[in-house]
Amino acid sequence: MNYWLPALIIGTSIFLSVFTVGVIISYFLRLYLFVNKYKNLIEIQEYYCGVAYEFVYKDQILAFSASGYNINGDELESVKRNFIKLTMELMGSNHVDLLSAFYGTENALTHNLVIWFSRKMDTDEIIDFVEKQKNVIEEQNSELDENVMGKKL
Repeated sequence: MNYWLPALIIGTSIFLSVFTVGVIISYFLRLYLFVNKYKNLIEIQEYYCGVAYEFVYKDQILAFSASGYNINGDELESVKRNFIKLTMELMGSNHVDLLSAFYGTENALTHNLVIWFSRKMDTDEIIDFVEKQKNVIEEQNSELDENVMGKKL
């Protein structure tokens, strides 16, 4: 009698069931770890982006600002590329792979790094503008106080 055929079918179906359950558990375990490690992953990204931004800001952006030259679109794209390259070099391949898996693709990670850079640059420009306006107002107030004090004497 051929009892081996039903045994083979049952054995194969059990194997496929266990394998499928293992794949599903692995997927949900990975998803669980990503969700619980989200804060740590973002902190890792923030740290390396901050370090890279300081280098790029001091080397390239301040050089343009010190010379009184505004950065045009092509130069800004070059600065962004340098920022992304430096950030990924500082992260190392393990962190790049981890963050790429978190965002889905390396292209998505790169896009998020560009967004981080743009937001940081906009924030720095706004802070610089507010500080300059504050200094101008303080100078005007001090001149006004000197004029008022000079008239009273």
